[in-house]
Amino acid sequence: MTLFNLKKLEEQLRNDQLSDRTAMYYLMINTLLYSLSAYLSTENQPAGWILWSQIAIVIISNVAGILITFEINSNGDNKDYFKRFQALVFVIGIRLFILIIGILIITTIISEPLTSHPLSDFCSSALFNTLYCALMIRSFKRLHVNAKRNRSNKDIEPIV
Repeated sequence: MTLFNLKKLEEQLRNDQLSDRTAMYYLMINTLLYSLSAYLSTENQPAGWILWSQIAIVIISNVAGILITFEINSNGDNKDYFKRFQALVFVIGIRLFILIIGILIITTIISEPLTSHPLSDFCSSALFNTLYCALMIRSFKRLHVNAKRNRSNKDIEPIV
């Protein structure tokens, strides 16, 4: 894996020497760096164990999602991983975002008397992050189970 030598990476790409597994590692590291960059600002960040638990959730959900989808694709027809990954993550992400916004709206309506409490904003944020990441991992695992089931039925192509 090349970290800084752009010419070497360009040559590997040009000569088709970059494996899908190596490209998956590039994707994973890039996704983790992008996701964790939100925690670099010092404004409005929780402190202590809460911050570290949020960071752990982000890391686990990103790594699990990428590894599970890569395994599904490798065990299937092993084609177009990155195109499939981007499309699936987008659709799953939009669906989960809408679901969690609905849950948060209902939670806010139910807990209206508690909104003056200083932890209410933090709890909403933590609830959103935790639900979003947990449901994203669940969705990827569901794709994994469906792909295994589809592979056992040879006439149906795997999802990823």
